Amino acid sequence: MTPHIATQLVRNNIRNTPAYKSARSSTGNSDAYIFLDAAENSISPFQDEDGFTPLINRYPDPQPATLKDKLAALYDVPADNLMLTRGSEEAIRLVLQTFCEPHQDSLLTCPPTFALYDLETKIQSIGHVKIAREGRYDTQLNLNTIKNALNADDQNVKVVMICNPGNPSSTSVDQDDMRALLDLCRDKAILVIDEAYIEFAEHESYASVLSENKNLVILRTLSKAYGLAGLRCGAIIADDLILDYIARVIAPYPVPRPTVETALAALTTTRIKTMQDVQATLKSERDRMVKALQSAPHVRRIFPSATNFLTIQVDDVEETLQKFLRNHLVIRDRSSAIANAVNIAVSDADTNDKVIDLFS
Repeated sequence: MTPHIATQLVRNNIRNTPAYKSARSSTGNSDAYIFLDAAENSISPFQDEDGFTPLINRYPDPQPATLKDKLAALYDVPADNLMLTRGSEEAIRLVLQTFCEPHQDSLLTCPPTFALYDLETKIQSIGHVKIAREGRYDTQLNLNTIKNALNADDQNVKVVMICNPGNPSSTSVDQDDMRALLDLCRDKAILVIDEAYIEFAEHESYASVLSENKNLVILRTLSKAYGLAGLRCGAIIADDLILDYIARVIAPYPVPRPTVETALAALTTTRIKTMQDVQATLKSERDRMVKALQSAPHVRRIFPSATNFLTIQVDDVEETLQKFLRNHLVIRDRSSAIANAVNIAVSDADTNDKVIDLFS
């Protein structure tokens, strides 16, 4: 029987290292117990103070079932296939730490893409194979070159990471190319699809094909579409064996209790509906801005956005940045990744009108 792809690719030292377990692991942090196992202070600094008594003197549940179940329902995946993380940034690091041996293995990405991927390869001393996207709006993949890299013994590509929809391009990769990439990676590498902006796209999450792709990892976050960037709460969605290996690398208590409590409060049925209405409004505002800016002076091209921001190529990036700063608006220079490009987040209608006016 062929070993699971995760077992073939995981670092040897991780394969042979058990996950951290606390003395209370089997109790699920049940209120039926008095915990004396972790040298916690049993007295909270907020004890009986104005009725505010958060249990921050106690370590949180490493993977609280209440929040896992809530996110699993939101993302339409089994809770056993979901792991909570401190935002997508931690998830990116965990995947690379689990599968890429320093000074030996490589990550493959398709720029322009999220700058953190490259930074992590430098921090972790792993190789970085970059194969540029193609097409007018960076929506195509160079599949032949990717295939060659996956088959090259001297590249040692263990992980392929695709931001889809893209950052900083704002566009989604062609779905035929994504299906081809799934096939190319199936027996070769862990394929990570970073779906931070999926709620703003027209296509569904690739988590829908998780059961058919044992090497697939989906990254999700509450930062963008659900307005919780300051909470630092994300999720890895993957086959249970992949999550088992990542559990050997993740911090013992990765999700702070205030994060869990705030996330649960934000994910009630009513608040989810409210934020989904907000998502629809942002998409409508995005489309309105594109229409208004298409013929604006000094705008060369607007990428077809599948996110909550616009990628706009302008005549002069520095002049555009300074003009916005003079009007107390901060936008982002993306010219190092996409020639003459800036990223501008879609906001409320009044702010969007100011953006439109500044380009007029």
